[in-house]
Amino acid sequence: MTPPIHSEKKPISRIRQAVGSCCCKIKMFCGYTARSGVPTHFNQGEKATMPKVFSNKLLPLFALSVIFCATCRAVNGQNAQANDQVRLAPLKIVDQIAELNPGNTSVEFVGTHVGDDPMPRLGGFREFAGKIKVNADGTEIEKIDVEFKINSIWTEFDDLTAHLMNADFFEAEKFPSATFSSTSIKKADGGSLAISGNLTMHGETKEITFSARPELSPEGLTLHGKFQIDRTHFGMKKMTNGVEPIVTIEVKVGEATKPRESAPPRRRGNKAKESSAAALPGYIHVRLSLPEMS
Repeated sequence: MTPPIHSEKKPISRIRQAVGSCCCKIKMFCGYTARSGVPTHFNQGEKATMPKVFSNKLLPLFALSVIFCATCRAVNGQNAQANDQVRLAPLKIVDQIAELNPGNTSVEFVGTHVGDDPMPRLGGFREFAGKIKVNADGTEIEKIDVEFKINSIWTEFDDLTAHLMNADFFEAEKFPSATFSSTSIKKADGGSLAISGNLTMHGETKEITFSARPELSPEGLTLHGKFQIDRTHFGMKKMTNGVEPIVTIEVKVGEATKPRESAPPRRRGNKAKESSAAALPGYIHVRLSLPEMS
């Protein structure tokens, strides 16, 4: 015979209390502050006691919860470490010049859609050429110049690649190239550089400034930078109701260009195909309001 509904209320209530207590204890054991290393939910030296609702049956649940919390922290730490430690192969410097090309440098970008499902899209450039000039001692970067061919853009989806070439975005036939020429390179905190220069794209020239980390040694140089630009500042003002204006760009001097394989795009509500940009370590979708560039 089916038991009365009210007979389930008391056990469910106890389970809810136990789960709530588990959450509190997890916060106490896992919620350490970055500065002090002391749990944020009780004072240092205070004895943390287990609630009475914890029985031998619920202790394994608590243990699994703590292990899960620790595992999440470990994974996040590994992702952060992967982002911070990009392994690059030094480019040889000849007569104070390091030549940039797809064989030794990658320039990739990530665009996202407006809304709760950003569906990040990864792309990059197959063809470009540039130079990095260093000082006579080979210890500092003095100048950076790069030119990109717009019709060499790749993405993981053929339809998207074709769309980026048309009048909604780059207008590749009308504006076949984009260029960057540095005007100022200054030392910044943590061994990084503040690189300012003129970016010409889609017939518009704007001054941008971004941070990048260089490494110079007798073997050569590497450079890694990740920054954002607003495409509407370069005249690409269409489809802002569906595609975010902010685009993330990542430059790796010391890593060859590796275009991803094309595939049918995932449509909204269809989980069959994801862009690999969605799986990049530490990738988080953030909407930003940037100041107008001069």
